[in-house]
Amino acid sequence: MKNDADDDLEDLDPVGDEDPDRKPEVAPWNGKKTRIRLEHPACRDQVLIGPQSDCLDCARLGKKDARHQFHAAASRVNGQWVGPEGDHIALLQAGGWLAGTREAKARADRQAEVDMTRGTHGSKDRPQGFPEYRALTLDRLKSLWRNELKDGPKGMMVIELDQRREETAMLREAVRQGLGEGFEPLVAALKEALSGREDKRK
Repeated sequence: MKNDADDDLEDLDPVGDEDPDRKPEVAPWNGKKTRIRLEHPACRDQVLIGPQSDCLDCARLGKKDARHQFHAAASRVNGQWVGPEGDHIALLQAGGWLAGTREAKARADRQAEVDMTRGTHGSKDRPQGFPEYRALTLDRLKSLWRNELKDGPKGMMVIELDQRREETAMLREAVRQGLGEGFEPLVAALKEALSGREDKRK
């Protein structure tokens, strides 16, 4: 059932006919978001989602739809992703995360080779195989991230902000210590950048 909100959305069509060496001209974004279907688990808006997950954006509108997983602020124009999230979606496609793409098929082929080489599905000598070497499923990913996920998306954001603070503190300390010989120009540039940031806060 189509409604007015669907007019601002596009479906991600299977992409496999474009010449990968062709460099098309970059066209402007048409302002429409694209429904993204995942082939593998990913983290979106601090939530782990996978191929069978309900769409995060539809859920915010009170709808339940597992045919796609989220809406991206990007569109494919002349075989290229454009829009605010264009680069991000292009990276997801290159990594084989987007269902129905040539890259997803190539990733599945590579995984099949890995499974055969490692014997992940079992052999005469080891019937149980090596399940720990299989591609990560959403359930396994949630299990691995259980401590980070226990407080939900807000908890994950707190962890991320703490990590940023720690990295910034380490960088400041390195700058104060001079980073060793030969780094004086870099040290000066970093000190200037950090002092400019502190001035803006005042």
